Amino acid sequence: MTNTASLLQQQHEPWYVTCDGDVTCEFRGTPDAVTSWTIRGTGPSSDGRDAVTSWTIRGPGPSSDGRDAVTSWTIRGPGPSSDGRDAVTSWTIRGPGPSSDGRDAVTSWTIRGPGPSSEGRDAVTSWTIRGFGPSSDGRDAATSWTIRGTGPSSDGRDAATSWTIRGTGPSSDGRDAATSWTIRGTGPSNDGRDAVTSWTIRGFGPSSDGRDAVTSWTIRGTGPSSDGRDAATSWTIRGPGPSSDGRDAATSWTIRGTGPSSDGRDAATSWTIRGTGPSSDGRDAATSWTIRGTGPSSDGRDAATSWTIRGTGPSSDGRDAATSWTIRGTGPSSDGRGVDSASAGDDGDVTCAAGVNTAWTPAASW
Repeated sequence: MTNTASLLQQQHEPWYVTCDGDVTCEFRGTPDAVTSWTIRGTGPSSDGRDAVTSWTIRGPGPSSDGRDAVTSWTIRGPGPSSDGRDAVTSWTIRGPGPSSDGRDAVTSWTIRGPGPSSEGRDAVTSWTIRGFGPSSDGRDAATSWTIRGTGPSSDGRDAATSWTIRGTGPSSDGRDAATSWTIRGTGPSNDGRDAVTSWTIRGFGPSSDGRDAVTSWTIRGTGPSSDGRDAATSWTIRGPGPSSDGRDAATSWTIRGTGPSSDGRDAATSWTIRGTGPSSDGRDAATSWTIRGTGPSSDGRDAATSWTIRGTGPSSDGRDAATSWTIRGTGPSSDGRGVDSASAGDDGDVTCAAGVNTAWTPAASW
């Protein structure tokens, strides 16, 4: 049943809510004092959400969209759920600072309860503080981090710590000395992530966004993991070339280990090279491809090869001679994709098109 009630009479427009049953509410009218919420019933549900309440209040402040005192939060009930979220609380407060959108003192956080959950999230705390620095968006001293508890979890995340610091350098967005990293603990996890380290450093080069010497990489541990990622290494280097965005010599690649993994990715190699051609974005000779190993995988991807070449034709974006294709292995896969090869004009599971101003056929959409 649908009910319509006039909740607040404004000078120019009534503010009302249309409710459909117990779940859906639609709000119309002036948004300054808009309130929206959902309540899920009082029964014994299996996920501890019986008393779930979610709502948003948009305050009466002077911003153009009524978000000056915006408050949003979700509370998940006090029952003994199986995932340690019984006392989960999440909320965001948008403060009364001098920024144009009322986010100067923005604070956001999530707390996951104190129970002995199986995934090490028992004392999980995540929050973001947006500071009072001189940037235009109040993010000069922005700090964001997550702490995952200290128990012996099965995935090596027991002492996981992730954080981002946005520095005080001379760039226009306060990211000049930006540093972001994640450390995953030192235990013998089953996925080779025991000593996982991931980080990004944004340098001090001459580009307009302070990313000239940008370096990002991930190292996954040295154990015998089940998915061939034991020595997995992934990184991106953004070079000092003459393009407008410092990506002229950009190189990105991933190497996955040499073991007999179950998905044919043992020697998987993926990389992208962004070239030095005459296009405005340095992608004229762009080449991207992935090679998946030579084993008898179950999905016909044993010798899968996929790549894209963006050519030197007369189109405005240098993609006139763009060629893209995928070859999936030579076995009788269960989904009919075990074709030997495919090229422009082929019929069957894969149809590829190449050449100036040509397009894929629907058969190649998968």
